[in-house]
Amino acid sequence: MKDVRRQDAKERKEAAPAPISGGDPDLEGMIAGPQPLNEWQVEGLAAIAAEEAEEEEGEGTAAADPSTLPSSAPSTSG
Repeated sequence: MKDVRRQDAKERKEAAPAPISGGDPDLEGMIAGPQPLNEWQVEGLAAIAAEEAEEEEGEGTAAADPSTLPSSAPSTSG
């Protein structure tokens, strides 16, 4: 019984195609290292950057505009 299985295994190995040299075919075409961002990631980062820019614009102009200061602010003249 074992001899029959061994003979079958030997015949299958001999009939099988030769392995591809150069590496694993499942990994073919893969690039090592950081991968480029997907489209949805690029769009999301652009939206976040736009929101942050709007917030900075809003904060910067409010602090520089004297009309936005409270009326109870102490007067420096005199």
